[in-house]
Amino acid sequence: MVLYYVYVRLNCPSMGDKNFCDYRYLLACASRYQADEYFRAFQERMRFKRISAQFWEYESEESLRNTITKAANIDSSIHKGIMLSNLPNMGERNGFVQVPPEAARDWISGRAYFIRNVRQPDIYWYHPAGGGEDRILASRWQKTKFFVRLAEADESETGTVLIRNDRIRISTVSPQAKGMVVRMGENNRMVMVKPSAAAVAVAGSDKDFRFRDLLGTFGTEWECKNGEPYEYVTWGDPSVMHLDDWELC
Repeated sequence: MVLYYVYVRLNCPSMGDKNFCDYRYLLACASRYQADEYFRAFQERMRFKRISAQFWEYESEESLRNTITKAANIDSSIHKGIMLSNLPNMGERNGFVQVPPEAARDWISGRAYFIRNVRQPDIYWYHPAGGGEDRILASRWQKTKFFVRLAEADESETGTVLIRNDRIRISTVSPQAKGMVVRMGENNRMVMVKPSAAAVAVAGSDKDFRFRDLLGTFGTEWECKNGEPYEYVTWGDPSVMHLDDWELC
């Protein structure tokens, strides 16, 4: 994943016109995942709000630089891929940085997304609901929209930005597959199943995935069925297998 950039500005009522003229920053991040982990770590302290994935505001009178220099209680991994720079104040003619846009939506728990291959973005997860097939296919011609939510969240709960360490639960938006979730099935192939109420209630069980598992834990495998080739989404160990990165879109 390429470097990821975010504009951040102050929007605190007590600061008056300084909200529009001063206190503007550029956050350079090793990846989009790194940016969202920084957002989660300081969301409450700085009162961050997201205008979009690459444009944030903060409402705290505390300096944003303190998130770098005075953050002793924050996991050091948060800062390893972060660089904070001041942007010029309003009226200055030189030095403003125009960052490259990322054509992407925010990754928010409880919302619906397609899941596509990063290296080959024309390949999507597809579940043929109602067709007698419980396994997840990798398809260039068809795609399924999935709900991705925190494992412990209610179905109606949304708004939390997902980060790599979150346990997530994946289900389709299809009415035919209501109540079914993605799990690892036989031969490490991903399947849609309807777990027991007890299993669903156990948030954080080992049957749920981590959001980071989309990065190198899922792969694909071909099989000929009734004379037709099918490519199935599989699960594997990234330390011993060369698997794929996938992303929400």
